[in-house]
Amino acid sequence: MVFCYCLVESEVLAIKILLVYPEVASFYIDSSQVLYGLAPPLGLLYIGSVLEGEGNEVRVVDFSAEPFSQDRLKGFLSDVDVVGITVLTPALSSVRAIIQCCRSVDPQIPIVIGGPHCTLFPDRSLVELDADVCVQGDGEQAFLDVVKGFLRKKEVGAVPGVVNVNRGKNVRY
Repeated sequence: MVFCYCLVESEVLAIKILLVYPEVASFYIDSSQVLYGLAPPLGLLYIGSVLEGEGNEVRVVDFSAEPFSQDRLKGFLSDVDVVGITVLTPALSSVRAIIQCCRSVDPQIPIVIGGPHCTLFPDRSLVELDADVCVQGDGEQAFLDVVKGFLRKKEVGAVPGVVNVNRGKNVRY
C-alpha cells in the first residue's frame, strides 16, 4: 500500500494505494503453474519510485510471481483508498478477477488501470474492465497527478495521458 502524504490546503492528507500486477496464464510453463523467468513489474516499480520520491510508502503485489488468491488480495484491500493495476492483453481475465474482487470489498474504490492494453485501447479498457481511470503511455507522472487529483477532490480527466469515466456513480476521491 502506498501512503501518500501531500500538503493540501494547509493540512496533511493520506491516501493508501495498492499497485497490482496481474497473473498472466500464458507465462506459465505448460499447466505446471511454474513461471518462466519473468522480469519484475517495472512499470509499477517506476510508479512506486516516483511516489517514494514524493515521500510516500509503496506496496506492490505481483501475481505473476505468486499465485493469485482472492483472500490474499482482500487482505490488502481492507483499508485501501485507490488501486492501480497493470493491464496486459493476455491478462484481461486476471485483471477482471482482480477488479471484481476489489469491487466486492468496496464498490466505490477508485481503480486506475494502465499498461500496454490501456495505451492501445483506453476507452474500451475502461468499459470492459469497469475501471475509473485509464493511464496511457508512461504512467509515472500521470499516476502521481491522478493521486493529487483524488486528494484535492478534482476531476482527473484533464491530466495528460488520462482517460476517465464516472461509471454512472460518484467516484470517491
